[in-house]
Amino acid sequence: MEDLAKRNERCAKCSNKTTSQWYKNEDTNETDICQTCYKKDLAKRNAPPNGCAKCSNKTSTPWYKNEDTKEMDICATCYKKDLAKRNEPPNGCAKCSKKTSTHWYKNEDTKEMDICYSCYKKDLAKRNEPPNGCAKCSKKTSSQWFKNEDTKEMDICKTCYGKDHAKKNEPPNGCAKCSNKTCTHWYKNEDTKEMDICRTCYQKDLAKRNAPPNGCAKCSKKTSSVWLKNEDTNEIDICQTCYEKDHAKRNAPPNGCARCSKKTTLKWRRNKDTKEMDICSSCYQKERNKEKKQSQEETQKSQCQGFGMAPEKFQKNFEKSLNISEKVNITEAKEASERMMRFMTQDADVVKFMTDMKFDYKDLHMVNNYFNKSS
Repeated sequence: MEDLAKRNERCAKCSNKTTSQWYKNEDTNETDICQTCYKKDLAKRNAPPNGCAKCSNKTSTPWYKNEDTKEMDICATCYKKDLAKRNEPPNGCAKCSKKTSTHWYKNEDTKEMDICYSCYKKDLAKRNEPPNGCAKCSKKTSSQWFKNEDTKEMDICKTCYGKDHAKKNEPPNGCAKCSNKTCTHWYKNEDTKEMDICRTCYQKDLAKRNAPPNGCAKCSKKTSSVWLKNEDTNEIDICQTCYEKDHAKRNAPPNGCARCSKKTTLKWRRNKDTKEMDICSSCYQKERNKEKKQSQEETQKSQCQGFGMAPEKFQKNFEKSLNISEKVNITEAKEASERMMRFMTQDADVVKFMTDMKFDYKDLHMVNNYFNKSS
């Protein structure tokens, strides 16, 4: 078998150089079909005329026996779902208590098959975390780690891998539909078979193709960015808005929001103190805005202290300097100083420029000209 694999350098269908076994090509009688292509052809020949008995899917690799009819008409996806359902642990996942999963994995502590797919992936990623984090962005955590092409180490996070992969596969003319040049993932163009459809256009087309004929089963809306499963009928006919409302209602904490006690919201967010999902959207946004403002104030304070004065004094002197040296009125001077303070927190070049030049507050009117050029 090993000699045979060496003699056949490339698969006649996919040009793959390696395979665990070579199969006969029905067209040429040569033994030049790799195992992957052989299984695909076998599944295609054995495809049931009406597709999968559960989901009507026409393609699968391979097909499985239907326990009810004994026919080979269950697709791989449905078979795996049934298998996972049969193997569901009585108490759900040992880590997150989730009752359903596409696959169950062995618990290293108890040797029971009671770890869900999500928790398994998280544990695997945690075990494989590189000591110095991602080689590109230094991020310490990732849901999956990928090989670094330069060092061959598994130290590229999922985000950076996706960006690099998308960049390498960028079509020369951008997206065939919207001409967008950059994207996190490229999809196959059904008309030309080229990988030149951006994620946004792909999702729009997918949502359009999957749109139920009567619209959303709850609100009758005809369009949605994505269609979700109806838990009552198992049909894909729930719009994203209705799905999120139902999801938020099902997962509502018994005591409402931990901050404002509100019982309903479009989305529940994680509480940083307790790690529970019991913060409503409004309180979450307020906290984010507060943190952002606090961060900006700290940055302003830090940068202004580099010029030997408090932020308020720095801003006031800048306004005074503009008013005296440039004959700028008080209102315009105040607007310019506010713009300066924003730049100091947002534009690293401005901060570096001001620091390198060692500005005295009496000369700060000169900075305004730099701001005007920068903007």
